Amino acid sequence: DGSHLQTLEGHTGYVLALAIGPDSNLFSGSMDETVRVWSGEDGTHLRTLECSKLVNSLAVGSDGTVFTGLKYGAVQMWESASGKFLRSFDRHRPPGSRAIIALSTAGTLYVGVHNGIKPDPWHPDSDSDADTDYSIEVW
Repeated sequence: DGSHLQTLEGHTGYVLALAIGPDSNLFSGSMDETVRVWSGEDGTHLRTLECSKLVNSLAVGSDGTVFTGLKYGAVQMWESASGKFLRSFDRHRPPGSRAIIALSTAGTLYVGVHNGIKPDPWHPDSDSDADTDYSIEVW
């Protein structure tokens, strides 16, 4: 009916990204350099992922793996259930750049930095690097 249901509080910076996991939990990414995980049933705060930079995009895979798109073009990978940090995909990007991410249902991760418009395949297990800051990287 469009009525307000609940307010989830806890971040100390603006919330810039939201994603829903396969278990219906809500993930919120913030300027406070954290991702908070909230119960999809009652909004209870479950855990906090301490990221190293401002979080401006989120994607959650069907297996619960969480990807965070961060300031300066970095991407981090987390285990949702435990909050365990798994891996960082740091790319050297100019100050002010942001990683914007999307995850396909097949598990392919797309990363755009700045106003990314040119496809540029990149897999997380490779050390290859894009030759431009205006690409969409595919993992």
